[in-house]
Amino acid sequence: MDPFKRTQAQREQQSQEGAKKQKQQLYQKKSREEIRVELSRMVTKFKLRSINVLRTLDANFFARFAVFIGLLYYLSRFSKQFEASKQYLAEPDRNSPNRFSKTFGTEKEIDQILEQMRNEEKEQNTINKENIKLL
Repeated sequence: MDPFKRTQAQREQQSQEGAKKQKQQLYQKKSREEIRVELSRMVTKFKLRSINVLRTLDANFFARFAVFIGLLYYLSRFSKQFEASKQYLAEPDRNSPNRFSKTFGTEKEIDQILEQMRNEEKEQNTINKENIKLL
């Protein structure tokens, strides 16, 4: 048998025997008050053994925890603002006359095409007006 399993089995057996002895001692006591006190002692012993975290939970712990959460909150807000400003600086406005813009050449071509279309419309309007006058 594995030595670890053997020691584990021995511990379980000892704890069961200890629990039986405690129950026998508890039943031997006569008054209900003594039984209640003994049960409350057993409960407190169990809590102290099983929940070691309760020993560390005090006002200082919660104060430090609150400060840590606040710090995380402000860091997240700062990072969001930083990302937004970084994105704002990285992308110039679409209609801005920025020479270093990646789309400056295409914007210039679009402006030229729109200007040509306006000129053609003006010419059409003048031709239409002349035709109307001739009629």
